[in-house]
Amino acid sequence: MSLSDESLVMINGTIVSTRGFNCHKSCVSFYIESHKTWSFVTELNESSFYGMTHKCCANGNDVSLFSTPFQIQIKLNETNVLEDLRPILYFKVLSFDYWNRLISESYGFAELPVRPGRHSLVINTWKPYADNRLDKMRQYFTGCAPLVHHLHKDSTQPNNKCTNNYGLNSESSGSVALDIDVLIQNQSRQIVAKTKYQIKSSSLDSMKQNILSVVLAFQRAKKRMDYLRTQLNDTNHY
Repeated sequence: MSLSDESLVMINGTIVSTRGFNCHKSCVSFYIESHKTWSFVTELNESSFYGMTHKCCANGNDVSLFSTPFQIQIKLNETNVLEDLRPILYFKVLSFDYWNRLISESYGFAELPVRPGRHSLVINTWKPYADNRLDKMRQYFTGCAPLVHHLHKDSTQPNNKCTNNYGLNSESSGSVALDIDVLIQNQSRQIVAKTKYQIKSSSLDSMKQNILSVVLAFQRAKKRMDYLRTQLNDTNHY
């Protein structure tokens, strides 16, 4: 389905689960950032654009289930938008150790689909790698893991610009499962459908009026024939 400046895209998403994180308890912090060609619908609360799941204990397979929903409504600010300029969901997986210390486990992002339908995504995440003994000791004893302050710089850049991440050491981490349902409303199509309905309704009203006129004319003719038949019978009687 093509998008126009009158299209309203409604995205209902769910952060389903995480897998492969070696931690006792975890949660997922997320926020959504849109390109300048998109804008959020102002009727929604600002809290709809970021949030956090509840804490969940992992099972024996290192799977944590969340099923945390989120919803946004966005619309186009201009026509002829490229498909790669889509809203981006950034998330960070946080863990809690036995001393209830908060540790940043991994980072990731996903470009939200804008095509109607249901989409299931599994996003592999990464985290900075502590390559010296001091950082490893600090991370083990104090829970002070390396942080990424500007996650959006590591995602897809507009106009296919490349980001220089030379010097950033990272390692693979677990994955995050997402379910995305997309619904698109096009105002121009609604107007066309409404116009067609009005035309059809007007045609039906005109047809009903014509049928009613025929029925009334038939009833008048029937009464006239009955009257003439009565007059003829009276004349023959005399």
